[in-house]
Amino acid sequence: MWWLSLLLVGAFLCCVHCWILRANRFARNIPAVKPYVPLIGNVFKVLGTSRKHFFSTLLDDGLRFEKWYKFWLGPIVILFTSHPDIVQAVLTHPDCLKKPFMYDFFNLSNGIIAAPPHVWKSQRKVLNSAFNVRILNSFIPIFVEYSRLMSENLSKIIPDGGQSMYIYPFISKCTLEMVCATTIGCDLLEQPGKEEIVKCIERYV
Repeated sequence: MWWLSLLLVGAFLCCVHCWILRANRFARNIPAVKPYVPLIGNVFKVLGTSRKHFFSTLLDDGLRFEKWYKFWLGPIVILFTSHPDIVQAVLTHPDCLKKPFMYDFFNLSNGIIAAPPHVWKSQRKVLNSAFNVRILNSFIPIFVEYSRLMSENLSKIIPDGGQSMYIYPFISKCTLEMVCATTIGCDLLEQPGKEEIVKCIERYV
């Protein structure tokens, strides 16, 4: 009777797969990453790989498709896009305020990054006054200065022969310096333990 059990399991999995496709039929016309395995999706392409390989895979897929594409994370469909018109439509649409399940891993339920819509709206209104054009223009010299410092540090260690290098630590440090300088007026370069702060943020992210 083992064949009957196997047949029932196969029929059950087929029903589950059909239900998943039906539940996500809104994305049926969006180009998909290949190869696709039912119930597993495309996750095997990045499972157990490094962060560098993961983002390289997403970048390659993004270059291959014109506007956007879908990536199956098991039974969950995730849409990726770098097209400015689509990004603007998503970021400004009131139905797109709820954060996906990935934000739960940050454990920042009360912060503006991963807060639910009703919390996000109230916090965003408070921050609106801090992001007017006049204030943002006053930050430009700070952005230019720290970008220049980052470029100088990169130029000292750029490998010969056009080899690639990992620049995330430099970008992370530069971003943190800009945030500290524009929000609390603190120069991170003059603070003790600045390298440890950057390492902690990199480890968390």
